[in-house]
Amino acid sequence: MKLRNILFILALSVLLSLGVFAENQKIKVGLYFGSTAKQGSVSLSFENGFDIGFCSDDGSFFSLDSSDYNNVTVKADGDYMYLEAGDGTVIYEAYDGDSVDILSLEGSSDIPYCQVGGIKYPDIIRLSSNGGYITVINIVDAEQYFKGVLPSEVYPSWHPEALKAAAVATRTYTYHSMNGKHSAYGVDLCNTTCCQVYSGIAKCQESTNSAVEETENLVLTYDGNLITAVYHAISGGITESAAGAWGGSPESFPYLTVVKTPFELYYDIARGKWTKVLYDEDFDTLIYNYYGSAKISAPIKSIKLDDSTPGYLNNMTITGADGNSVFLKTSSNIRSFFSVISSNFTIGRVYMPSDSIHEHATVLSASGEYTVGAGEEISIITADGSESVSGIRSAYFIDGKGYGHGVGLSQYGAQFAAKEGYSYEEILSTYYPGTILEDYTEMFSDDYQD
Repeated sequence: MKLRNILFILALSVLLSLGVFAENQKIKVGLYFGSTAKQGSVSLSFENGFDIGFCSDDGSFFSLDSSDYNNVTVKADGDYMYLEAGDGTVIYEAYDGDSVDILSLEGSSDIPYCQVGGIKYPDIIRLSSNGGYITVINIVDAEQYFKGVLPSEVYPSWHPEALKAAAVATRTYTYHSMNGKHSAYGVDLCNTTCCQVYSGIAKCQESTNSAVEETENLVLTYDGNLITAVYHAISGGITESAAGAWGGSPESFPYLTVVKTPFELYYDIARGKWTKVLYDEDFDTLIYNYYGSAKISAPIKSIKLDDSTPGYLNNMTITGADGNSVFLKTSSNIRSFFSVISSNFTIGRVYMPSDSIHEHATVLSASGEYTVGAGEEISIITADGSESVSGIRSAYFIDGKGYGHGVGLSQYGAQFAAKEGYSYEEILSTYYPGTILEDYTEMFSDDYQD
C-alpha cells in the first residue's frame, strides 16, 4: 500500500508531544549520507519483516504499517522514494525530501536487524532521498551502539578491565561528540574512523558486550562536564598533552596532559617500536607534500628541536640548504610532515652506505681498475657530465615509539595496566587525571549539581 504525507503529518504531531530525553538514549549513526549517499537504490534485507513508521526524538517508534517482506529495494528517481518488494509491489511511497523509519520485527536472532550493504544493523533504519540520492541512518540505542563500536576499537580477547576502560572512554567520547561535524545531515556520528568505527551487530562479542553492560551509562567528567575522551593505540611509554598535539592552552584540557606509563611494554608490540631513514630526496617529497610547494630546499642544513619536555616532539625548526626555515609547532604537525605513525621519536644525522658504491666496488680509469674504499670520494664522468660519488651518504635516522597522536587513553597501555592488576577505574584515572566517573542519565536529573 502507499502511505501518503497526511500520515506523516499525523505521526509527527503525535511524536512532538512526547518527551525529548529518555533513559535509553538513541544515537543517529550515518551509514550513507552527504557525499556517501547512495544514488538510485539501496537493498535492505530482514529476518522476519518490518514495521513502517516514524521515530521520535526520545526513541519512541510510531508504527503506521507492517510488512512481511524480507527483501526490499529502496529506489529514488528524483521526485519520489519507493520501498519496492522483489515482486514489484510498492510497499511505501514518499515525496523526495521526506523520510521514513523502518523497525525490524523479531525473529530467531537475539537482536532484530536490517541488513544494509552486507552489515546487520539493530533498531531503526531511517530512509530519505534528495535528488535521486538516498540517505540511510541507523537510529540505535546508545548502549547497543557502544557494543557495536568496542570490538572495532579494541581486541575482544583483551583483559576485562582494559575492555571496561575502553567502554567508558568510547561512551564519553560519543556523548561529547554528538551533534557535531555531521549534524547538518541529521546524524550524530558517522560509522567510520572519522568518528568511531561502528559495525552494527556484525562484530559483537560476549566479552565486549559485558564490558559495556558492566559500565552501563558511566562517563568521565571534569568539573561537572563531559570530557573530550580521546584515545589512541600505543603511547610509547608516555602520553602527549592536548596542547602539545594540537596547540592551545594546557589549561583548556587539564586532564589531557603528559603521563608516564612505564607499564606499557610498547617494544613488544607490532608498530610499538619503529624506525625510518630519510635522504635528501625524501625531504624534497615531504616538503612538497606538506606545504604544496618547495618552502625550503634539500639537503637539510639543520633540524633544531625543543626537547625541554620528554616524549613527543612538538616544536621543530627545519633549515634547508638555501638558509630558509620552516617551523612545526605541534606534535600533530610534526607527525604529518614526516608521514610517520607517531611524533614520539628522536631524530639525528647519520651516514649510510651509498647506493652508488658497494663494498669492494671498482671503477675503470685510464690507469686501469681502481677499488673504491668506504667514505672515499671520487669523480666520475657520466653521460650527463661529471659528478662525485662516495661510499657513504648523509641521512636522517628516526627512532620512533608509539602509534597515534598519543593523547588520552592508550589502548595497548590499558591492556598492559590491566595485566599488572589495575582496575578500569585506576586505568582511567591514570590516563585522564583529575576526572571522575558519573552516570550519564543522572546528569540530567533535577538534583544534579554542576
